[in-house]
Amino acid sequence: MAGRQRIIVATSALGMGVDVPDIRCIIHIDWPFSVLDYAQESGRAGRDGLPSEAIMIVQDGDQRAAKDSQDEAEQTLVRSYVRESGAVRCRRVVLDGYLDQRETERAGCEEGEQRCDVCRGEEAEEEDSESPSDSEPPSDNERSSEVEIETGESEGEDEREEMRRTFEQQQRERQGPHQTAIQQRQQEFGDVEWLRRQLARWANRCAICEAKGDDSSHDVRQCSQARSREAQERIKAIEEEIKFEKFSGCFPCGVPQEICHRWKSNGRGRYERNQEGDCQYKGVLIGSLIGIALAYEEIVPQWYRRLEAIGVNSAESVVAYLGKKRVLETVESNQLAGEFCWMTRLLAE
Repeated sequence: MAGRQRIIVATSALGMGVDVPDIRCIIHIDWPFSVLDYAQESGRAGRDGLPSEAIMIVQDGDQRAAKDSQDEAEQTLVRSYVRESGAVRCRRVVLDGYLDQRETERAGCEEGEQRCDVCRGEEAEEEDSESPSDSEPPSDNERSSEVEIETGESEGEDEREEMRRTFEQQQRERQGPHQTAIQQRQQEFGDVEWLRRQLARWANRCAICEAKGDDSSHDVRQCSQARSREAQERIKAIEEEIKFEKFSGCFPCGVPQEICHRWKSNGRGRYERNQEGDCQYKGVLIGSLIGIALAYEEIVPQWYRRLEAIGVNSAESVVAYLGKKRVLETVESNQLAGEFCWMTRLLAE
């Protein structure tokens, strides 16, 4: 991670939260669990904006057994991405359709983007087709060859069109009941990585001073500015009253146990106390949430409307709401972390 070694061998656990800028190549051994996993893992490369590549090494037909219908649907999408997108369309079209859900339809790699292998192949074909022909008229044999080539190209186009229709049919089929679960998982993984980054950003940072453009390299609780007193009073009141539901995160800091150093995996899908670690982000969630809400005037009305829409309309109900468990498929968290993610995303826009 510090750059002392040129190669890292890791499990898929290294897929998120890694922001080493100059990773040039990601090599996937075996099929990824889902297109989302592939995107997260391959996304570790090229974060400095320079050309990079992702290579997948798999055995044909040797995909791991699906646990349920959702697993099967995701594996089908992985197979279509690996085997079919190269013959049908730009790989970014497949990824965007699954991850980004853009308002405008993508036709291929766009200006400023590194070309994928499919688009590079199409460009090479276009260059070949534009090469000048000989000035001499073709002979009978050459004309015959041209007819055969044109026939072959026509058959190839028909095959490509058939594969395109097959791919689109598969895309429509996956818009079934499992689509909601897939979208939830996308949001979940996005929130976890965003949470990691924002916790690190706002640790020992005063949102009140940050908004004013002053030196903000201190906790809002220790801020000496008069404008921070209201935030300090509200933070203290919330910290005294908030009660986190069971399995909703670390009780002292509110951070998910997957992130907090006070906890470690017990190897059975749960967490146990880490005697050698402690909360590295204690106070960051509440301090930053309240600090940002009070420092940035344009955020407060939007947050109040957001809370009122779900029936949270008093100071007491806000505290109770923030301590509630947020049900995620793989990460146990709480509404405090969720609101922190929402508010920092809004601030970043």
